Amino acid sequence: MISEEASHIINGVEGSIDTSDLGTNVGDKTIVPSKYHKNENFKTDKEKDNVVKAFTETYGGKKTDYYVDWNRYKKNENYREEVNYYYLIALNLSQAIEEFKNFPERYTEVLQKEALFHNMIDGKIKVTGNLNRKFVNKENGREIVFTHDLKNVVKDTNNVGTFNYYTYEKVYELDSLKHSIDIYNWLKYGTGINDKSTYLERYDYFELGTEISINYNSIKKWAEDRKITHIGRKELENYYRDKKGGK
Repeated sequence: MISEEASHIINGVEGSIDTSDLGTNVGDKTIVPSKYHKNENFKTDKEKDNVVKAFTETYGGKKTDYYVDWNRYKKNENYREEVNYYYLIALNLSQAIEEFKNFPERYTEVLQKEALFHNMIDGKIKVTGNLNRKFVNKENGREIVFTHDLKNVVKDTNNVGTFNYYTYEKVYELDSLKHSIDIYNWLKYGTGINDKSTYLERYDYFELGTEISINYNSIKKWAEDRKITHIGRKELENYYRDKKGGK
């Protein structure tokens, strides 16, 4: 579990930023206002130590395993955005597990066509069989991914739950466009400081997943009829070929 000292980003980073409007409603829900994304949120030695502590307590290892260039953090706003995001991700994983255990009613399960982005392996996406399930808290941006039977939290870097700067109820509301920031964060930075995937690998998954999501029910039935569990580019080509041929 993340220590109490490292748990202040939603309620405020101790002694460094004015957080009076964190978590305020804009449209459906703004969790982290944009002015904080690239802010120098960690200035004191204690605050900086808490960032690294969040990484070690969430992912294991030693402090030396998670290097943060604090000089660069101070001078480069893009690097600040990256470190701030990784910190939120680390907090999310630990806090979401604890919160879901004590208050499961705060979480809503998303549709499988959305959860498919947490069923990725070896360049393909699993659409049939035992699928990972995703739950989100639309009040605080946390999300958590479980195995199909809800017995284990998914923690592998391809499929782990991340963190939402914005949440929304209705897909087509104007405010839901802000959710693209969360997609941007994942594409640019991955699922955490320990994610070794590349931008291109994530973008390939994003394109594949979006295409499957748009045609989810049809592709799922096609796959089930053929006892196919994972969909990649080759399977999509076969799906479109069969659909065109009326099969």
